[in-house]
Amino acid sequence: MIKRSLISAVDQGMLSALNFAVGLTLMGTVSKQEYGLYVQLFAAGVLLCGGIDALVTNAVANTMSRGHGERVAVLLGQAQSVARRLALVLGLVASVVVAALLVLTDHPLGHSMGLSAAFAAYVFSLMVRDFKRSSFHLQQRPERVFQLDGLFGLLTLAGGAALRWWGALDVVTALGVLAGANALAVCVTPRAVDDAGPTTGQRLWSWLEGYWAITRWALPGLATGWVGNNAFLYITGLALGLAATAELNASRLLLMPVTLVTVAWQQMSRADIAHLVQAGEPRALRWYLNKSLGLMAVVITVYVSVLAVSIDGVLALGPFQKYHLARELLVWWTCYAAMYAVKFVGTCALVGMEAYKPLLTMSVASMSLQLMLLAWVPAQHGAASVVWCMMASELLELTTVWGFLLPKVLKARMGRRQP
Repeated sequence: MIKRSLISAVDQGMLSALNFAVGLTLMGTVSKQEYGLYVQLFAAGVLLCGGIDALVTNAVANTMSRGHGERVAVLLGQAQSVARRLALVLGLVASVVVAALLVLTDHPLGHSMGLSAAFAAYVFSLMVRDFKRSSFHLQQRPERVFQLDGLFGLLTLAGGAALRWWGALDVVTALGVLAGANALAVCVTPRAVDDAGPTTGQRLWSWLEGYWAITRWALPGLATGWVGNNAFLYITGLALGLAATAELNASRLLLMPVTLVTVAWQQMSRADIAHLVQAGEPRALRWYLNKSLGLMAVVITVYVSVLAVSIDGVLALGPFQKYHLARELLVWWTCYAAMYAVKFVGTCALVGMEAYKPLLTMSVASMSLQLMLLAWVPAQHGAASVVWCMMASELLELTTVWGFLLPKVLKARMGRRQP
C-alpha cells in the first residue's frame, strides 16, 4: 500500500503543479473575462467527467466487491465500451449547450465555433483519459497511471510553451492543447484493457442498465456535491462582488494539492476497498481507513508546513500581488481542506459499500445548509465568512459519515463482527 500510495501522491502532485501552472499562465495572459470563462468550462468538464466515474467506474468497483467471479479485465473492457460512447455523446451535448449559452449571454466569444469545438474535444478526451487512469488504478497499477499523466503533462507544457512563443494563447487554443495532450497520452501509452469486442446497441444498453441499477444514487449525489463545491463562487459574486470571488478562488488555488491528494487516495484505494468489502472483514476495513487517514495527514501536514514557510514568497508572485485577503482566507481554507479530507475517506468507504442513497440524503441536507447560510452570512461578515459557511456544511457531513453512516453501513453490509 505504501508504494502505491507514494506513486499516486507523486502523480497527483504533478497534476496539481500542472493545473496550477496552467491557471497562473492564463491569469497573466488572457483577459479576466476569458479566464473566468475558462474556469467555468473547466468546472463543467470536471462535472461531466465525474458523471462517468460515478456511473460506470464505481459500478465496476462495486461489482468487484460483490465477488461475482468476473475477471477485472472483462468488466473493464465492457465498461470501456460504454464509457467511450458516453464521452462522445456528452462532449457533443456540452458543446451545443456552451455555444447556445455564449450566444444567449452575448459573450464576446459567443459566435466562436472554434470554442465549442475545442470544448467538445477537451471533454471527450478528458473522459477517455480519466477512464484509462481509473482502469489502471482498479488493476492496482499506479505506475501506468504515472506514465499516462506524465506524458500528458509534458505534452501540455510543450504545447503551452509553443502557444506563448507564438503569442497565440487564449481559451480556445488552451482547450485545444489540453485535448490534444489527452488524446496523444491515451494513444501512445500501453493499453489498459482490451475492448469488449463487437458490441451491439442492445448489449451496450444492457451493461448501462446494470451500472445504473448499482450506482443510480451516485449521480444525484455527484450533482449536489458539485453545487456544494462551486455555488459559493456565484453567490459571493452577487453578495460581495467579483473582487471577493477572485480573492476566494485565488487563495483556494494554493490548496489544490491537498484536494488532489484525496483524489489520489480515492483512485488508489477503490480496488482495495472493494476487496476488503468482498472479504467481509470490518476490522480489516477499519484498519485500512485509519491507516489511510494517518498517511493522508502526514502528506497534508508536510505540504501545509512548506506553504506556511514560503507564503511570503508565494504571495509576492505577480498573479497574487493584488489579492490582499489571500493570507487570511488561506487559514480558513486550510481548516476546510482538513475537514474535507477526513470526511472524504469515510465517504469513499461508503461508496465502496454502495451506500449511495444515504449519501445523497446527506449531501442534500449539507447543500441546503450551505446555501441557507450563504444567503445571508457573507453580506454581514465579508469574504472570510463564505469559508465559514462551507466549513459548517462540511462539519455536518464529517460527523454524519463517521458518527452515524459508517458504523451503520458496516454493521449492515459486513455483519456484526466487532474489532
